[in-house]
Amino acid sequence: MTLTEVVPRILMDPVRIYQGVREEGEDEWLCYTGIPMKRFRLDGAEFLPDARDLLLIFINVDRVLYNFRIDSSENPFSGVPMNEAARFKRRVYP
Repeated sequence: MTLTEVVPRILMDPVRIYQGVREEGEDEWLCYTGIPMKRFRLDGAEFLPDARDLLLIFINVDRVLYNFRIDSSENPFSGVPMNEAARFKRRVYP
């Protein structure tokens, strides 16, 4: 499995989608969240994610993937980012 497989899976089946990314100051951007099946080190080695690992995928107004990163979830395996109300303007899914 590679990152090119992990990201599309979360985009197709997210845990949550938010609109308005406060840390970027972007009202229209989307953030897809999901629980990654794998994590990768810089050398390309795969390893299992921690129970609180969460992948955030940021999509800009042109609907282009702008950035992604591993973050921590509120609860293990929840897919809900910590401080979601402070970080995002609104939840649009589910």
